[in-house]
Amino acid sequence: WLNSNTLLFTSTRPQDTTAKSMVYTNRVYQAAYDAGTLASISLATIPQEKGMQQGVVTVTPDGNTMYLTKWGISGDKKSAAIYSSSKTNDGWSEPVKLGESINANGANTQQPFVTADGKYLLFSSNRTGGQGGYDIWYAPLENGATGTPVNMGAAINTSYDEQAPAYHEASASLIFSSNGRVG
Repeated sequence: WLNSNTLLFTSTRPQDTTAKSMVYTNRVYQAAYDAGTLASISLATIPQEKGMQQGVVTVTPDGNTMYLTKWGISGDKKSAAIYSSSKTNDGWSEPVKLGESINANGANTQQPFVTADGKYLLFSSNRTGGQGGYDIWYAPLENGATGTPVNMGAAINTSYDEQAPAYHEASASLIFSSNGRVG
């Protein structure tokens, strides 16, 4: 949620429905609600260059900074990184790639999540130093800067892929997907 009346989400839709062969692109959309009823869905105003996909957004508690995944595919190789964007009067600023402490060279880093207190950025990455595959990592957030990432360790991560982290404040539960665990 961006605020109590606006939900941000990722959707894969054709760029041009009139083209003979449709090219599908992941983009960020916003759903506006009025008194709990869906009022409209529109493309979020986040600059997006052609050939790049973007999605999996999270917003800081004050609603002024968005973190998102941007990725491209060249041949059979995916290259994903986390970017930040600032709220402007008419949408969002050009996304800026976070530094190498978050987006390690040669690794894919994706699926950001900011905790409800705004103190931590959770994400998934196949960077070195983990348990194997994609792992869940966290980095402290302070005054808009990210601190040193920490792997959540073997209690959370397996030698397979753990992705899509979210922290549910009310139940103090980390929620994520894993293909290294059953159930």
